[in-house]
Amino acid sequence: MLSIHPAVLPTQYSAASALAATVFTSPKRIWVPQQESSASSPWKRHTASCNASIQNVAFDYIGSCHQGVLLRDLLGGVARMQGPGDQVFAQMGVSAIRVKIMWPGYTRVVPFERPLPVAGLTRAKVGLEIARLIHCFLAKSVAPESHPQFAVGPSKIPFERLVLVSIHKVANDVWQADIAYDS
Repeated sequence: MLSIHPAVLPTQYSAASALAATVFTSPKRIWVPQQESSASSPWKRHTASCNASIQNVAFDYIGSCHQGVLLRDLLGGVARMQGPGDQVFAQMGVSAIRVKIMWPGYTRVVPFERPLPVAGLTRAKVGLEIARLIHCFLAKSVAPESHPQFAVGPSKIPFERLVLVSIHKVANDVWQADIAYDS
């Protein structure tokens, strides 16, 4: 029997990522597998999930859904991003968040966490700040201790191929970046 949906390649979905919830349309886009932040105990996960409308903030190009935006485009100001002027935290009563990056193999600096004031910030500005945080994380990172397939650098995965798919609330004020890359 033929399916109306295209076949899903193993690289398009990562069961290793605690944040992965969708399938990429590009066979070249691969999730960076991450463990959910240790700050999210079962109780904290429950309290964070009481309001589903604040569970994640997605970053997409116009016409895409759950595919992400290249970090280089976020740094350069994306004109083609969906809802760049949306004040994504306006109705949440949140004045600041802590963004965590849990990159496989980089245990010396993982988890990398930075506070981010969000009052009045638009989706585009939140994306820009997260792209800056990821750039800073990578600048401070040394060679990975494990998971060499996710090593970042000129001869590995270059920054220019990294994609911010979304950020997910994993605890009270802790949000974790959902990251992919184009191979």
